[in-house]
Amino acid sequence: MKKRPFLLGILILLIATILFTQLSNRSSNELGTLGDVHEHADFKVIILGEELDFSKDIYQSTEDNLLNNFLHVHDNDGQVIHKHISGITISKFFQSLDMDFNSTCFKTETQSYCTDSEHQLFFLVNGKDNPEYGNYILNDLDKIVIQYGTEGNLTTTDRACIYSETCPERGSPPDEVTCGLGGCTA
Repeated sequence: MKKRPFLLGILILLIATILFTQLSNRSSNELGTLGDVHEHADFKVIILGEELDFSKDIYQSTEDNLLNNFLHVHDNDGQVIHKHISGITISKFFQSLDMDFNSTCFKTETQSYCTDSEHQLFFLVNGKDNPEYGNYILNDLDKIVIQYGTEGNLTTTDRACIYSETCPERGSPPDEVTCGLGGCTA
């Protein structure tokens, strides 16, 4: 009979340890739920002086070909990322396009561009170097530039505010396509 309270105490201690570990490992950037935000960020990727064209059909989400529910480009606009869930990183956007982005490399579908003795990978958010690279959580109205090579023109478009409706003097946003799985329309 004396073993039961001892075993119960160990079981409680084990459960408390597991719960504490899970709570401690929780980060402030956990994913929200689909549709909990509808935000937009201007972005540009420049590789060896050439801007990647994300307005190409292979990068565009459509109602018939949704590349990512959470964040995507659509309506032939390749310079504004549409975000429909909180806590998601920019690397998830690139992964949905069969690309990758981290602190040392930007990888397209066919080639890797990694920092070496001749070339550097730059990541700027709102005009400032950002050390988070692929781990960066997108925010509404961010201006993101990823550049590989030598530093050059590190500016983006300024249209995210139209989609986010924070600059009504510049017009209304176009109708947006659905982001799938139960809605998440504009």
